Amino acid sequence: MTQFHESITESSTTTASAPDEEGDGITCYFTDIPTAGRSSDRIAQIVGTTFAAIEQALSPILGQRGVAALYKRSLHLAKKKYSWLPDSPASDRTAIDVCSLMNALAQQEPMDAGKAGTAVLRDFYALLSSLIGPSLTERLLRPVWVDFLSGSTTQDETR
Repeated sequence: MTQFHESITESSTTTASAPDEEGDGITCYFTDIPTAGRSSDRIAQIVGTTFAAIEQALSPILGQRGVAALYKRSLHLAKKKYSWLPDSPASDRTAIDVCSLMNALAQQEPMDAGKAGTAVLRDFYALLSSLIGPSLTERLLRPVWVDFLSGSTTQDETR
């Protein structure tokens, strides 16, 4: 096992929360989705689009396997609170596959889908922060969060 994978295992024995305002912004945004009349399907699309942007931003630095490992661990941690979330993929894929997460979110009430989607995203952010530090995490993911928090992922249904 690589040092990177060992760090993920060691640092993620409990659900971590992102201590910065961008992590809090994710929660605020998802709390507003159901009251803004968005469906669970749309919430699932937003989460999927956000993870695709995260993968695109981080793969050149961490590699696809590193991003996939963080995603799998984030999903595992969120599943502790939201038992209906899918199991982390057992295969050693080199890219993240959010289809099962999106399907699970789409089958829930909007509020539950928003809270669970938020949990997976926050856990991902917190795990990455624990590995590379909050400052570098913010720098690497700022474009993703800006799009996410500004709602630009919700503007274009074709994304």
